[in-house]
Amino acid sequence: MITQPLKQQVKSPRLMFFYIGLVSTVQFTLHFICFPFFTLESLQFLKTITLLSLWIMSIFGFMTWCKGPGFISREPDIAQTELLERFNASELCFECGVIALPRSYHCNVCKRCVERYDHHCPWLNSCIGTGNHSYFLVFVAS
Repeated sequence: MITQPLKQQVKSPRLMFFYIGLVSTVQFTLHFICFPFFTLESLQFLKTITLLSLWIMSIFGFMTWCKGPGFISREPDIAQTELLERFNASELCFECGVIALPRSYHCNVCKRCVERYDHHCPWLNSCIGTGNHSYFLVFVAS
């Protein structure tokens, strides 16, 4: 089980590049060490698909990491007490001081509310939400 860290995480590319590098190393190992011993024409197609999948995974993993998940921003001119007067307490996130949308969630790792929160990806060290969900699906499928 992966536990949540006690302090706020900084969005660092180190973990994402490590993960993509690890998968790339495995793919290149398969491609250059295992596949050269096979001479069937059908395996040439398999080699091409493996390299294409690696390329797609790297590109969309980086795009998922770069594109924001859709953080909900707080309007600085509205005080917390004014929000409590205008909205029900269950509709507010007390950590961020924002109006919580129906599928929004406060990420315990990023310490911010995300619109249509899916999860916090430990491999990419980024939240998955409205802004990057489609890129993440292509990343996982590849």
